[in-house]
Amino acid sequence: MQTHIVPVGFDYDRLIAPLVRDRVTVDRVVLLEGAVGSEANVEYSRNLGGKLEQDFENLLGAETERYGVEDVYDYD
Repeated sequence: MQTHIVPVGFDYDRLIAPLVRDRVTVDRVVLLEGAVGSEANVEYSRNLGGKLEQDFENLLGAETERYGVEDVYDYD
């Protein structure tokens, strides 16, 4: 099983288009949604996460999970 972990907030086309175009087999996707920044940034992340969740499931048939994390870019 292949799992892709995706920090939400990047350009939509950079996240999903290459997987669809190259017909990559994706079984499971984990979307990490950060809650850092302005209210507008957090809302953008939530909206993008919802769109990605739908498209990963509909276009690639991947099981998709969404997780909220305080700071998606804090790797320590």
